[in-house]
Amino acid sequence: MGWSQPKENTVPALIEGVQRFDGVELDIRMTSDEKLVLHHDRRPMLLGKSLDGRPEFVEKWSLDQLQNEGFDAFADFMHHPTAQKSLSEESKVVFVELKLPHRRLLKKKDANSHLVKMLTKVQDIATNAGIPKHNLVIYAFHHHMNQVVKSAKYDGLWSQLAPVIPPIDGEFWQKFRTLPSFVKTSFSSLSKKHRHAGSPIVPCALEYLSGWTRHIPIGRSVGLHGASLKRLRQSLNGLGCHVWPCNDKIERQVLRAGLSPISDFANPDQSLPNAARWTKPATMPLEDEDWNNLDEGIKPNSSIKWSDLSDKEKIQQLEIWKVRFGWQNNVEEMHLESKGEIPWQAVRLIGHRGCGRSSRYST
Repeated sequence: MGWSQPKENTVPALIEGVQRFDGVELDIRMTSDEKLVLHHDRRPMLLGKSLDGRPEFVEKWSLDQLQNEGFDAFADFMHHPTAQKSLSEESKVVFVELKLPHRRLLKKKDANSHLVKMLTKVQDIATNAGIPKHNLVIYAFHHHMNQVVKSAKYDGLWSQLAPVIPPIDGEFWQKFRTLPSFVKTSFSSLSKKHRHAGSPIVPCALEYLSGWTRHIPIGRSVGLHGASLKRLRQSLNGLGCHVWPCNDKIERQVLRAGLSPISDFANPDQSLPNAARWTKPATMPLEDEDWNNLDEGIKPNSSIKWSDLSDKEKIQQLEIWKVRFGWQNNVEEMHLESKGEIPWQAVRLIGHRGCGRSSRYST
């Protein structure tokens, strides 16, 4: 029997993902009883099942009702022993996207207070689970994340997803509403905005980096090769960059550029079409020879975990990454600032919704 993909944004998917990759990305919504549930879509993702008169939107369901349909609580993942060990002892990371309800449920003026409630609960759950602040990043498609963070008295890492996608119906209309922001926001200005806000990373849509769409934003384009990659690295200037969505065909290019893919490709039985695959480039780093051999289809048999390296060995590994990916930072300063954890500039492979998007969709 081959690999069976677990349903997205479930505890099994996230546990498998956090063991297979350098970390996972997940989505949460707040239920009618103000609990946090793992769920991406605005409507319950019941995969063909009828609502039978039940509420149209997730936020109108209680956590118990959603759990009866197979959805999981955010706290159940964070308190899972494997998640706790991965995040606190093995330098794995988790990205938590806070999802806003449909505009019909929540007016634009009330979005901040809704996200403040969610963020406060995330912080309480993470603290109680013993998750290090360095290994958890929250973000949302919301213009005023700085206000949300301040109001919630959140002292962890955060970022803003941009261009901001409004919580309305229809992928076409979402893209239509987002296009003006995409056009006027160059990658350089995106990087400056995140640096000014204190974000450790620049979350970035693949459209900024690959294909004809990278030429749409005003200003000089960036990319994954040559002069455009040099401009990208100059814009980042010490920030990490996490790219979505990434499939098996683009993953290796993104990694070689020194960026972190958020991947929908989690099948352990398959390799990349153009290279061997190494799914833990940060938490189980490779020497240059092994890294380059991946392009020849040669996968190393083993590697040492970052968490098992001495301080001296960690600094040596940072020096390898600095040369490989064209970093400008002083590696000893990076090591001190990150307190022995993996710096955010490092290249990670992140499991999207655990083990990738699944067919668990409604509308």
